[in-house]
Amino acid sequence: MLEKLTQALQGKVVIVGVGNLLRSDDAFGCLLAKRLKNRITLAVEEVANAPENFLGRIIREQPDTILFVDALDSGAQPGQLRLRDLEKIETGNLFFTHNPSPQMLVGFLKENTFARMYLLAVQPKDISLGEKLSPEVERALAELSAWFLEKYKIYGRADD
Repeated sequence: MLEKLTQALQGKVVIVGVGNLLRSDDAFGCLLAKRLKNRITLAVEEVANAPENFLGRIIREQPDTILFVDALDSGAQPGQLRLRDLEKIETGNLFFTHNPSPQMLVGFLKENTFARMYLLAVQPKDISLGEKLSPEVERALAELSAWFLEKYKIYGRADD
């Protein structure tokens, strides 16, 4: 999956972390964004459960690629990551715990950026109220964070 992700992240990239910090594994996208923002060479936006409020910021970046990161129930094993090309799937068939519909969001961004758009989704185990990730999703978050930090790290930072 990481090889596919490397191939997808071309040109100027914006990572969009989507999720709800109060719904256990649904926090995955936000937590990844928090771990990466200002620590990697890619633009990162933590949009929580209101991505529509950040459309202007995303568009101003003039990205070639937009990577949404979120929890998505696809029936896979908890913690499993899947990369989906949003141009090749029916966004109207995706189930997110957030509004507006992914179809409207993707359509608006496509019209205003012409960027390639992908969804990097983790299979949640638990999206009930709570602030703790399941062990499977925590492991996926740690591995993905480490991969991004190794591949796209900003050098010369005080914490190098």
